[in-house]
Amino acid sequence: MASAILATLLIVGASYAPTESSFAALGVVVVLLAGLALGWGSLLGFPGKAALGVVLLIAGAGASALAIGTGSGPTMDWLAPCVAAGVLLAFLAQLLRGTGGAMRLEGTAIGATGVLIAVLGSGWVALDGLGHSTPVVVVAGISMVGAGLIGAIRWPDRIVAPLGWIVAVLLGGVSSVLFADVDLVPALVLGAVTGAVIVAFRAILVSEGGPADNRGAIAAGIVPVLVCGAMAWFVETLLVS
Repeated sequence: MASAILATLLIVGASYAPTESSFAALGVVVVLLAGLALGWGSLLGFPGKAALGVVLLIAGAGASALAIGTGSGPTMDWLAPCVAAGVLLAFLAQLLRGTGGAMRLEGTAIGATGVLIAVLGSGWVALDGLGHSTPVVVVAGISMVGAGLIGAIRWPDRIVAPLGWIVAVLLGGVSSVLFADVDLVPALVLGAVTGAVIVAFRAILVSEGGPADNRGAIAAGIVPVLVCGAMAWFVETLLVS
């Protein structure tokens, strides 16, 4: 959970960058994508880590770059094409490993899942490009950090999961008083959505025994933060703007 909290703080910090462009958010997301690319294969025990990491980085960075120019629209138009291209690259990467490569079929599924996660991270860049999104990013960040801190407690998941989600919702609602642009209901929804992502992924990690090495642990913390990018963008677009 430490890497998840650090990644969240970086996202929040980028939203305060003294510029009207989204390049600060883009830079932070690319750094997170690099961490995902380095550790995704290790997290899932996949042998073809290098090619898989390159695919994730290309798909995620491409989606984030496209989000700068198109993120102000009502839909994430760049999402589907980038996911499709990334899945195709993941499939080709497994073909190039040859018939002797281990876990080629599993590698395609692992790559496709990683591509989706990487592309969802572009939501943070698109959100930053709206020009008035700092309050939403901060509210989401507070909720995510709260859920992450609860997730760091070594209690049974049947206690941590609901407690982390409740804390995220409450922190989202409370933090709405800091910003006039974010009403109570959208803040509660934002806390509920982002908190659910954090505690759900924590539950998956616990059920699988946790990451096997440091690279996997870093990727494990980055995954829910990237996914929350798209969730925060949708809440902003549907309930706040």
